Amino acid sequence: MSARTGLFKPGQPFFGATPVNASDGNSILGREVTLKDKTRNFEREIRLRAVRNSFGAALLPSRIVGLSADGRTATGYALDGETNTGVVDELLPAAGVLSNDIFWICIKGPQLVLTRLDNDAADLTAGNLLSPITAATSGATTAGRVKNRALVAATADATAGQRNVTEAMATRFRALTTALTNSTNNLILVDVNPW
Repeated sequence: MSARTGLFKPGQPFFGATPVNASDGNSILGREVTLKDKTRNFEREIRLRAVRNSFGAALLPSRIVGLSADGRTATGYALDGETNTGVVDELLPAAGVLSNDIFWICIKGPQLVLTRLDNDAADLTAGNLLSPITAATSGATTAGRVKNRALVAATADATAGQRNVTEAMATRFRALTTALTNSTNNLILVDVNPW
């Protein structure tokens, strides 16, 4: 047990291996903790939630995952347009978290997230709104990464400006650092749920 969370430490899954029963540990699913971010000396708070990996394969750190309606299970990497999301604990080992294990996702505060595998249309600049990239499936290698969130063209129709404000408020990620157009498959610091 971790003194910081009262449950298990960030950076390690709850079981460390696939549990025998997929319902093991259900009592802690959805539990949330708020911690000071000591990784970057920000002294900002991060909010973590314990969720189960129900995807059927390992989920890797610093990737955005889609969540079940109750927010207690990760269903795969997030796709463009998903709003019930979180970021897989950036401190997990590179192999990630195995199927059925329980782990932390960041639902608010600074967190490292991977950029797309191909060149973005523009630099990801600090302050930009970001969203998960479009991918073929939630299991694709390209899924769960960030891109610049495209604004609706102001000339599209009379409501485009208001839609941009509404969509911006629903955006879950804001860049805190910059990644150049050709900085592919790199980590960028984002603010999760900046509002």
